[in-house]
Amino acid sequence: MIWSKKKERSTRQPKEMLLNEGTPFFLTEAYRNLKASISLSIPKKQDGKAVSFFITSAFPNEGKSVISANLALMFALSEAKVLLVDADMRRGTLYKYFSLPHKPGLSELLSGGASLEEVVQRTSAHENLSVICAGSSTPNPYELLGSDSMAEVYGELSGRYDYIIFDTSPLGMMADSLALVPYVDGAAVVCGYMSSTYRDLKGVVGKLQFSRCKVLGVILNGYEERGRGYGRYGYNYRYGEAGDGAGN
Repeated sequence: MIWSKKKERSTRQPKEMLLNEGTPFFLTEAYRNLKASISLSIPKKQDGKAVSFFITSAFPNEGKSVISANLALMFALSEAKVLLVDADMRRGTLYKYFSLPHKPGLSELLSGGASLEEVVQRTSAHENLSVICAGSSTPNPYELLGSDSMAEVYGELSGRYDYIIFDTSPLGMMADSLALVPYVDGAAVVCGYMSSTYRDLKGVVGKLQFSRCKVLGVILNGYEERGRGYGRYGYNYRYGEAGDGAGN
C-alpha cells in the first residue's frame, strides 16, 4: 500500500516540542494515557530494579524521538527517577530537545572513551530526568549495544533509576535496537500517520516477536482528527496492543 498524501513537516525547533505549561490539554492527556498504558503493561519490579523499554519505528522522521523525550518527561513528573538514553548512535537527536552537548555520550561510554559520570546529564526540563546522549556517530552500533560493556553499564544504571527509556534507530532499516532486547521489558513502535504501511508495521513487530521482545503497542503519531480544529501541529498519540493484527 502506498500513501498518496504527504505529511507537512513541522518547522518548530525540537526543544519547543517538549511538554510545558502551554501544551494543549489534549496532547498532555494523550501522553498521560500513554504513560498509564505502559505502566500497566510493565509493572514495577519486586527487586527495585528499573523498568526499561525502548521506542522504535519502521523509518526515520516518524516522531519516535519526540515521543521518547516527552514520555520520559511524563514519567519524571510522577516523581519517578528517569533516565532517557539515546541509543541511536547513527543519527541521535535527543540532545536537541534538551539543549545538551551531544558528546561524550553512549558511543564513548561503550567504547571506553568516557565514564558513566561523564555521560549522564541532568536536564532543566525536570529534576528527576537525566539523559545520556548518543555521542559520536559510530559504524558499529549493534556491536556496541551487544557488548559486555553494555551489560555492565545497564547493570549499574538499573539500580539507580525507576525507569530507563531507550530511543533507538528505526528497526525497519537497521537491527541495532534488537541488541537491547536482553535488557528491556518491552518495546513500543511509533507509526507516523500517512507514513508507515501495515506491511511496514507487521515487519517491525515480527522482528520484535522473533527476538522474544514483548511488544507493548503501536503509537500513531501525527493523526489529526477532522473537525477538532487542532491546527497545523495537531498531534494525537494513540496506543494499542500490537499482536499479529498490528495496524488494524
